[in-house]
Amino acid sequence: MRTYLIMIYYGLFMVVMALRLLLIKIIRRIKGNKAAEAYKEKVVINWSRHTLKVTGMSYEAYGKENIPEGNCLYVSNHQSLFDIPLIIDAVSKPLGFVAKKELKKVPILIHGLKKLIVYI
Repeated sequence: MRTYLIMIYYGLFMVVMALRLLLIKIIRRIKGNKAAEAYKEKVVINWSRHTLKVTGMSYEAYGKENIPEGNCLYVSNHQSLFDIPLIIDAVSKPLGFVAKKELKKVPILIHGLKKLIVYI
């Protein structure tokens, strides 16, 4: 029963997060691109931290002091569904992602991916 409640809660949370991402376009028009990017970063980090919290996931990141200030490439081996939220939470700086082209076939997903700087 607890698992079902968590699944329902997380599903509703994802709907709210999707609605928050829709606000990016409005913020961009009213406050400019810089404000929209800052808002998007805040939403994505919030999503990753909440996802890890809801699932009970914890981790320890080693070597964060070795991450360069400029551009950097992070590669994940996708051993679980939590690679993306873990990387976002551990790095805590703006990120872009590469996704496989098959994800273009999922209409509801493609809109959000384009908003989040995902290269397909």
